[in-house]
This record gives sequence, structure tokens and C-alpha cells, in this order.
Amino acid sequence: MKNRLWIVLNAIGITKPSAQGFHIGMRTLKTGLAIVLTTLLYAWINRTDQSLFLALIAAIVAMQGTVETSLRFGVQRLIGTAIGGVLGVIFVAIFTVFPIHSNRIVYAIFLAGVSMIAITVCVWLNLKLAATMALVVLLATLINVDVSLSIPYALNRILDTAIGVIVSIVVNLTIRPPKWGDAD
Repeated sequence: MKNRLWIVLNAIGITKPSAQGFHIGMRTLKTGLAIVLTTLLYAWINRTDQSLFLALIAAIVAMQGTVETSLRFGVQRLIGTAIGGVLGVIFVAIFTVFPIHSNRIVYAIFLAGVSMIAITVCVWLNLKLAATMALVVLLATLINVDVSLSIPYALNRILDTAIGVIVSIVVNLTIRPPKWGDAD
């Protein structure tokens, strides 16, 4: 029975625990350090906990096993945030002219349409890793943000993402940096 369970778990990507035993690796330590540094930086510059949360997500995602991968993930996340923010601000302006919120069918089609535009822009720019973040910021701007706050929201998202990505990349470059292309 146990062997069958491991076969099923392995089929979905879950493997048996490491034969080396439990240990904390360098990437785990560097992620923890990026979290500490980002949190202290946000306390020093007096940013909100919501902003800190967004920066920490960016720092965690940008901390990869290689410097090259960290840069690719971090930069594409930042570009995706910018694309989503810019498109969000543009489409929020449309909301002020055409208040479509009340008609759920039109609203659903609109959200799907602008999402497809964001994906298409990212694919066209050859930034496939950026598409998910572009959608998250775009939809957050359209759904959760008051029209008058859409520009500050987009700019703050870009700033928080940039700070988290930069902290993570600096940590990855300075603390026992892995060789380019070598996974940790």
C-alpha cells in the first residue's frame, strides 16, 4: 500500500524525502535573509504592511537557484507588474466613461478581454514569464482599486516589486553567489 501511494505521489511531482536527511540549504538561507532585509528596509522607509507583503512576494519569487534565473524571474516580474499597472490605469479610465460594473455579463467579458490583451502584449514582447504578474496587477487594479487611486496603486506595486526583486538579487549576488547557470 505504501509503495502504491508513493507511485501516485511521484506521478504528481511529490517524491520521497531526501536520503541526506533534513537540512537547510543556501537558497533557503538567502531567501530568509532577503525577507529580513526587505522587512527592515520597509520599517526604515515607513512603508505599509501591505506594501511590505507585496515586496516580500517579489523577493521570494526572485530568489532562484542561479543568479541568471533570479535576474530573469525578477526582471520579468517587474516588467509584468509595469505592464499590468499601465493597462490597469488605461482600462480604469474606460470605467469612468462606460460604467460596466453593473452588468455582470459585460463586466466578465470585459475582464476576460483585457486579460487576453495583457497576455498578448507579454507574448508579443517575448516576456511569457511576465504574463501572470501582468494579469495579477491588471485585475487587482480593475477590481480592487478606487478609480481615483489607480495610478498611485500601480506605481506603488511597481515600486514594491522593484524593491523586493532588487533585494533578492543583491543577496543572491553577494552571499555565496552560485555560478552563472549552476543551480544551488
